[in-house]
Amino acid sequence: MPRPKKLIPGEAFEKAVQQIQQKLDPNTTVTHNERLPDRVGNKRQYDVVIRGTLGGRPVLGVMECKDHNKPKGPESVDAFANKVRNVGADFSIMVSRLGFTKQALRLAKFEKIICYSVASKEFEQEICFGQYLYGTVRKWKTEGCRISFRGQHPQPAIEQIVYQQKPVLNWILADMINNHSDLEPGSYYYRLLFPNGLPVEVNGSPYSLHELGVQATLVQQIKRTFIHWTGAAFYDWDQEKLHIPGKEPLLSSAIDGRMHLWEDYVGEVPPHTILRATGGQVAPTDVPDLDEHSIQWEILYVPKDDPTKFLR
Repeated sequence: MPRPKKLIPGEAFEKAVQQIQQKLDPNTTVTHNERLPDRVGNKRQYDVVIRGTLGGRPVLGVMECKDHNKPKGPESVDAFANKVRNVGADFSIMVSRLGFTKQALRLAKFEKIICYSVASKEFEQEICFGQYLYGTVRKWKTEGCRISFRGQHPQPAIEQIVYQQKPVLNWILADMINNHSDLEPGSYYYRLLFPNGLPVEVNGSPYSLHELGVQATLVQQIKRTFIHWTGAAFYDWDQEKLHIPGKEPLLSSAIDGRMHLWEDYVGEVPPHTILRATGGQVAPTDVPDLDEHSIQWEILYVPKDDPTKFLR
């Protein structure tokens, strides 16, 4: 059995371009490494040749593949433009593994040359294709508290007040995070009342808790992370989008679900964004069960001109 032919450098890239182009338009004939006669009869080599019909007339397209270790400049585009004119092609495509310089893209647009790169891990190096995933994170930040006991008046830290060996503060935090994170961003005062008193412990000593109030600010931060797409597809540098053949799979990099670790983003989320997400804090799990007690609660907006109104 003969050994398979080993592709020379650059040829594997050209073959990949040929295969993707054929899948993009299966009604055309796409060939690799073909020589075509120019306007004076000399045959010139083209990496990929596309033949099809449009309106019943034959259409010829040529592709130039650049499997080099740097973005292609205007000189490469200019040279290819001359080859296209000499062969009389109806359209032309240039594919560079590492993209193009801004000057090259400007010239290509003038010469009506389509500029692609291959969005495949097999040929990626210093360039990747994808999009940003935007997320809105909301978080409560505590700023102060007010504590009132029935009878005796200790002055503990709010975290030291426990019921069922669990901080009573966690009941408030869990309710704020789970049920009130859809409020407008701003400062709020959460008041929890026990008309009959709540039997709590502070550093092992029993007390009757009457009121517990927490002032907190709900802040909103837009986050974003980059999703790297790869697959048998072309990236169009002019339209800034991927051309994906038919039902070919497109793979993405792993998405870190810890949205708070994404980079901060300031400004309006682009309207064309397809992917969006919403996230927030994780509520505490060691929450005491207060259902058997008579409790009253309310959440009040803290006016901006009197930020300590409920803490005095």
